[in-house]
Amino acid sequence: IRIAAELAGYAPGDADRIRKAVGKKKKSEIDAHRSKFVAGAVENGIPQETAEAIYGDIEFFARYGFNKAHAADYALVTCQTAYLKAHFPMEYMAALLTVERSNTEKIGTLVGECRARGIEVLPPNVNFSYVSDFVIEERKGDESAIRFCMNAIKNVGEGPLQDIVDAREAEGRFKDVDDFCSRVDLRRVGRRALEGLIKVGALDDFAPRHHLLAIIDRMINLSSSTHKASSVGQMSMFDLGEFDAPQLGSILYPEPDDMAPIPQREVLAWEKELAGTYLSAHPIQKYMKDIKAANTTLLGEIDETMHKQPIMVAGMINFVRPHQTKKGKPMAFVEIEDVQTIREVVLFPRTYEAYKPLLNPGNLIVVKGKVDAADGRSPKILADTVTNELTTYRAADESTPVMPPPPPEPPMLFEEPPRIAESVASPYEPTENGHTNGSNGHNGHESNGSSRPEAAVAVQPGPPAETLPANPDPSAHRLHITLPRTGNFTKDKHRLKTVYNLLTEKTGSDDFIIYIPNGNQKIQIAFPNQSTRYTAHLEQKLVQILGAKSVRVE
Repeated sequence: IRIAAELAGYAPGDADRIRKAVGKKKKSEIDAHRSKFVAGAVENGIPQETAEAIYGDIEFFARYGFNKAHAADYALVTCQTAYLKAHFPMEYMAALLTVERSNTEKIGTLVGECRARGIEVLPPNVNFSYVSDFVIEERKGDESAIRFCMNAIKNVGEGPLQDIVDAREAEGRFKDVDDFCSRVDLRRVGRRALEGLIKVGALDDFAPRHHLLAIIDRMINLSSSTHKASSVGQMSMFDLGEFDAPQLGSILYPEPDDMAPIPQREVLAWEKELAGTYLSAHPIQKYMKDIKAANTTLLGEIDETMHKQPIMVAGMINFVRPHQTKKGKPMAFVEIEDVQTIREVVLFPRTYEAYKPLLNPGNLIVVKGKVDAADGRSPKILADTVTNELTTYRAADESTPVMPPPPPEPPMLFEEPPRIAESVASPYEPTENGHTNGSNGHNGHESNGSSRPEAAVAVQPGPPAETLPANPDPSAHRLHITLPRTGNFTKDKHRLKTVYNLLTEKTGSDDFIIYIPNGNQKIQIAFPNQSTRYTAHLEQKLVQILGAKSVRVE
């Protein structure tokens, strides 16, 4: 812009047009400015040959300058981001959540990614949460977790929240509702904001949500009376001595029999609406046993390497977006969600017409189709069939191990597949050539120096057991271990380590193979350089960890 303005006499607006033409590489516009630029430069005393050369440099820069300069900057940022995400996942996700705190939809996606990576996200709490920061909370006897910030809740302003945090930091955590109301001026917080905090569980330390909602007006009145008296300087004789002044009032809870608890479906709907994600549970949680038994792939395990691969997924419908093709035929884009994340399902006209009655928000559906991740886009599922009956797709082979019930808390899973075994490439990332990729591109090297099993052979779908080569020692045993997946990557990895350590605790002439279910197939992990000593006691321990159907000895 300065070159055009100072050398060729362009007005700032006209000079910016050259900048836009160069940035967009619009050759026709760049050529159109040549004569004007050269003429203006000559008028300003610059030789024509020099003016031509200067504009030639501008044309040359337009062919490469913007894209290469931008690519270099983006490459640097990409590498820095990837490093932080790989080596400091909790800190990275906490920072990302903080940046996106005002985007409710994005918050839901990011919390899902945290859970998929095994990072727990704790619900908002007036005794622990901060105003605008998702913070890492250290907990005794447990792993750290990210605490949800209060400003990410809809209808809650930053000023009133700061009052809550200031009161907590000044005199410690709130003991009960009376303490909360007397120390925080709820007139400043407001009824709508207080109701939002209650609905997402930020005051669960004090009482059940339906009790708090029933007394919300009493809470505001008590707080108003307390702070109004304080503001006009009312004192009692107790204020002058070592005694505590009596409270102006006290919250009276409704009797337990006076009101029924709020249905969980409604509570979860509040959380989803106000916080962008489910905080206390997930509506699909109660179906996880059936979903696992149906041999589906979890949505967070789908990535770009699975492009064009057949897949079967299950999820709850969030919304349906009808659309029309160029020929005017109706189709639809359906957003589904499981305990991990959200994916889009595309139903073309014929499929949409056949299964339209099943496509209602809140319905749990099972979709068979193919992964579409062309051009590096976020993976979608192109649907072939849709059903709302999980039993339709149960494994025909009764010997296929049924997944155990998930843990009581929501499974923590996300869009990047983890390393199930630290020593091998991730079995959750099959590529089109049949090989597998690690989840973070570290070529199997650990960043923390932790110990791991001895390197295994390349991970690939295992052949049926009967096609495996016979054990050369007829008196030896071969153990076939299937690792049922719980939906929690961190727990699965820990359990795999436990099983591996148990198998290699005593060496002998017996070998073992570990299988990991992956959609419609099983990933086989063999350990040719390791052996075990089979005993009935060993088998019993494995059964206790994995279940009877997950251990087979031949």
